[in-house]
Amino acid sequence: MARASKVRFVAKVSGGFRELLSVTERKDGSLIVVPKGGSRADKGSNDKQQRDIKNQKYSVHATLDALDGGTLLHQTTMFSDGGKYETHAYTLAIKNGQVWPLYLHHFLHPGAKVTAAARVDQKIIANYDPDKSTLIFGVFVGPAHASPDSVQDSEIYTRHVANFHRFSIIVLVAFSGMRSMPMGFLNHLSTSSAVIDGSKVGDLLIAPDRGLSPNVAGFYAETQLFKIHAQAWVRHFEALGGEIAAHDPLWLFIGDRIQQSLSRNANGVGSVSIGDEDRMISLDDPDDAARTG
Repeated sequence: MARASKVRFVAKVSGGFRELLSVTERKDGSLIVVPKGGSRADKGSNDKQQRDIKNQKYSVHATLDALDGGTLLHQTTMFSDGGKYETHAYTLAIKNGQVWPLYLHHFLHPGAKVTAAARVDQKIIANYDPDKSTLIFGVFVGPAHASPDSVQDSEIYTRHVANFHRFSIIVLVAFSGMRSMPMGFLNHLSTSSAVIDGSKVGDLLIAPDRGLSPNVAGFYAETQLFKIHAQAWVRHFEALGGEIAAHDPLWLFIGDRIQQSLSRNANGVGSVSIGDEDRMISLDDPDDAARTG
């Protein structure tokens, strides 16, 4: 299986290409994953005010001296005001040949920010019209030999893999049948408390998990893709300054948008509703009984 040193995952939109994320492999086998499309963030701020992003990245560390063989996933957001927001996730997934979620992204409307020329290191994973649909994708990290089957297939996403010497990046691509928003939303999983501007915030500590088997990873992906889709609509409405009473008919409109289905196709063909739980991946998994949590 061929290994790459850098891969750019891109979408084809508006007659050009929009980069969604880039993955670069360092000499020690660590990966640097850089999400694209955002310029401001409300995470990393104690007062919930948005801050301008200078740069953001995820580091997948090839730790050689970890006693339990775990892998550290480190997210860093540097702000233009000199501040920094950091989160960490520690997992045994790679050691056990399993996968682990890095982040999920409800992508913003790319507008005119596209490049006309294709690049040698780019991997096209989507082709859509942002005026008619929204791109939503999940990014997972897995062992070097990971394949699309490392995450179970689904009716709502397609699977794309880039293999490196020590790790693999798996991107699951889904669409909603609504026009893309002028803002994007990004969620990630942490196993320890966030650090904002040098200070620990909150009290969170999750024991290292052995990783997600293909079936459990698929269930997690479907659930979280639907969740970020719903969250994005709620937050979008809040950002517009909307304040309406619970009995207002407008809530029906908002609820209908939140309940909109997702599909692996940009045109909405074969879409699955958020309420169609019987069509989602079952959590019953032969490997699940061995999971230690």
